[in-house]
Amino acid sequence: MQGIMDFIMGGNEINVLDVGVFLRAFVIICLFDSMYMAVISILRMVIKP
Repeated sequence: MQGIMDFIMGGNEINVLDVGVFLRAFVIICLFDSMYMAVISILRMVIKP
């Protein structure tokens, strides 16, 4: 929220930092999500009835 306010006020540097942090968090979440899906599919293969 602070980054958005600084962007509106004209503080571009802080906003750029916020965008970088957001992108990094987004990539990490995507990686964890794909890992989670892979683990679930492997478990489904292993626990086949």
